[in-house]
Amino acid sequence: MAFAKKALAAAVLTVAATSASAALELVQTQTGSHGYAATIWTQTLSFDLFNPANFDGRSLQRVELELTGSSRTTYSFTPTSSSIIAADGKFGALINADVTIGSNDLDILIRPGKTDAITAPVAQGTTYDFGLQEGSGADSKQATDAANLAAFTGSSTFDVNLASYADISFNAVGGNYTSEQTAEALAQFTVKYYVEELPPAASVPAPASLALFGLGLLAMSRKRKAA
Repeated sequence: MAFAKKALAAAVLTVAATSASAALELVQTQTGSHGYAATIWTQTLSFDLFNPANFDGRSLQRVELELTGSSRTTYSFTPTSSSIIAADGKFGALINADVTIGSNDLDILIRPGKTDAITAPVAQGTTYDFGLQEGSGADSKQATDAANLAAFTGSSTFDVNLASYADISFNAVGGNYTSEQTAEALAQFTVKYYVEELPPAASVPAPASLALFGLGLLAMSRKRKAA
């Protein structure tokens, strides 16, 4: 009988006393964007801080910030004194996101662009057009330290200041030249908040199941004694 009682108690404790470390749950995503617009441009985006009152009082555990961007540029040049025998360049934009709260290392900079080169010499007085050059880029930061999590917690908002500039470099071998260029950029900024995932409800056996389990153990105990 003592064997049956111990086995039954152990079974109940095994069911009721299991626990695991909590995973993180994404509870809020916010996104803002600007563009396409001709560079130079600036834009301020506003986002809500994490408010525990909206999430059953759970505290913020991680913040993820992501900047994605695209560029569209055109570039053409015309040799004015002699032929250009070789030329290449990178055509794109520089996009910066200045996060106005938290530590300075949360700011993000990307440089979407595309490289290209001429395939044959360009004679004096002839215009060479690289055509539409499109590029894309992305980068992200995350914060899990107490100071940054506290900065992103509250009931108000914070700003992210976006700025974009043309990012074009051109190298030519030969004579002098004139050039024309255009540049546009698009930027999107995303903020994500994570909290601890709620543990699943404990699974407790029904009384009838426990009773049958106990009777089985009791029968096993009697067989042991009879043996």
